[in-house]
Amino acid sequence: MCNVYRLSKSTEQVASSFGASPSALRTFASLIFPGDQGLVVVGDEVRTMAWGFPRQEISPRTGRALKSKPVTNVRANKLRTFSM
Repeated sequence: MCNVYRLSKSTEQVASSFGASPSALRTFASLIFPGDQGLVVVGDEVRTMAWGFPRQEISPRTGRALKSKPVTNVRANKLRTFSM
């Protein structure tokens, strides 16, 4: 997964490319950054989702959960530390 991706096609064009229905009828920025809403093809439908994996971190000082932040570059052996 990349940190930023460029979306230069409309929702309808993306749906047509994958033979999916465009359920997400929104206009998107041409550059999608982690945490932004982007298009995702799921089965036969185009949906919107936040770009990135949510990562929950615990404060070493207080032991409380910190605000979740999207992470886009992960290693397979580190995926278990992410809360989905």
